[in-house]
Amino acid sequence: MANAAKKKNSEDQQKREQQRQAEREQWQQEFIARQNFMQSQMEHRRELRKLPKSALIFIGFLALVFSASVVLFLMSFNPATSSIVDKVMSFFKFY
Repeated sequence: MANAAKKKNSEDQQKREQQRQAEREQWQQEFIARQNFMQSQMEHRRELRKLPKSALIFIGFLALVFSASVVLFLMSFNPATSSIVDKVMSFFKFY
């Protein structure tokens, strides 16, 4: 009777250990999958962050043109500077 109980106990213990091992392996696989996913996301973000120099120059040029047009627009409301704006506009023939 004691031998049967010990045998059943050892079988139960083996099953629990196998189940723990299977859970541990599954957890490790999920962890590795998450780690690989995060690494690929970081690499993708790094690639997006790297803009070519020509794109940065173009964006800077657009910002300069926009800020100059805003300054000219605001200067056109001041009577003292409206003649300057008129000369600049006639140079570029905007109107």
